Amino acid sequence: MAAGEIETIFATLLRDRLTGCDGGPEHLQFLQLAQLHRLAVFLGAYADPAPGRRILLKIPRFATMQAVRPIAHYAAETLLDWPDGFHRLLRNLRARRQENVRRGNQFIGQFGSFYSFMFEQFSQPEFSAIIYAFEAYIAENWPRPLTNRNKLLSKDLRQKHIWIPAKEAAHVLATSPRKLALLHKAGRIAGHVMATPGGRKMLCIDRRELSQIADSLRETVDLRSAAQLLGLQRRRVSQLIEHRLLGPAIAPKAHRSSSWILSRSFLENLLVLGSNLPDWHENTDRLGLSLNDALRFVLHRESLFPNLILSVIEGEMLPIAAIADRAGMGAWVFDREELTDWRDRQLETLREEALTVPEAARRLGLKQETAYHLLARGILPFTVDPDTDQRLIRKSELDGFRESYVLGSQIALELNLSPRRVIQILEKLGIFAVCGPAIDGSRQYLYRRDTALQAVVEALWRDAERLPS
Repeated sequence: MAAGEIETIFATLLRDRLTGCDGGPEHLQFLQLAQLHRLAVFLGAYADPAPGRRILLKIPRFATMQAVRPIAHYAAETLLDWPDGFHRLLRNLRARRQENVRRGNQFIGQFGSFYSFMFEQFSQPEFSAIIYAFEAYIAENWPRPLTNRNKLLSKDLRQKHIWIPAKEAAHVLATSPRKLALLHKAGRIAGHVMATPGGRKMLCIDRRELSQIADSLRETVDLRSAAQLLGLQRRRVSQLIEHRLLGPAIAPKAHRSSSWILSRSFLENLLVLGSNLPDWHENTDRLGLSLNDALRFVLHRESLFPNLILSVIEGEMLPIAAIADRAGMGAWVFDREELTDWRDRQLETLREEALTVPEAARRLGLKQETAYHLLARGILPFTVDPDTDQRLIRKSELDGFRESYVLGSQIALELNLSPRRVIQILEKLGIFAVCGPAIDGSRQYLYRRDTALQAVVEALWRDAERLPS
């Protein structure tokens, strides 16, 4: 509708009111001339983005056509395109106040004086359309929970608003707000986080999603429940979690929660592998060994248990029966001879993939004393052969060490400088070794490979004249 046309229609509506005629749009039918005029000035003044007018309803030179014409135009646009025009006004008000940081998430912060003035001046039944339209906008577009403090809004809207705080949702779902926050952070449930003006963060949950969230909660188990379901000790379940054999898990340390959060359906799918096993009878011709007994007497090395479960998943090593009065994996029975052969193959493979400390030191260019020092510091990971008590280092750990660390002597060789000179230069540039003779008694200086070290070495290589004196 053209600007002049909409103003003409609105002028006709005012003229009809002046002559005592009713009619017009449904939301304006019960308004007298004075009421319609007051509403039009209110909406037009707030919709007119006049620069420099701090108090919107104090309009300078209000009797002039220059001042009245824009207000009348915006009022007509708002009232004759109802409720879309009114909702457009609300969006524009919020957009104009985006820089208002203080109380930015509250109604006053978002709408300014418009909010309180509207409820103060237009709370009579004749103006119910404007209140209904405002609440309809809030119901669809307000991402923050509504509480009893929002007393200007109707009780029905406050109680049925789709966004509720995690604390209220947790009460309905009989869980903790912390668990909801963890599941939201892990992407398991929908919601969004609001920041208060004071910097406090609050998780908001969609009321319509509560049923689906309840299903997600039933789908989760903690470490104790997982151990009961699998028929294993909790430390054995922790091993499987560490090797990522129990699906997506939320760790207590990583997320500061009090317990693990695991997927029940993933555990149940894992147990399906042994669901059709026959009952184990001692008088069978085959020598069997339950999983729990195997963990005590055969699978001494920590890595063997996760590897066995992985072999079961991949179909390489399968249980032959299940003990009737035991639960989960704890009921699985393996052929003793097959399990022993499998274990021996695993250990042989491990020995082929691992190096002794002197061999690893030689490959890394380390003195043996330095290699043992790094083992003691935990910088170079190792495993212990349960049969010989010998420390072994996997070849993959060597690759990881090379990617993470570099010797000072190697940097010196690359820059064609003495190791002592390299150490002095790097210290002046704020880069320090993680170990060395002057740090922890190590025989060699070792640096962590990071972007800062790489940038310095590249700069020194490009311009030797820039070396610090």
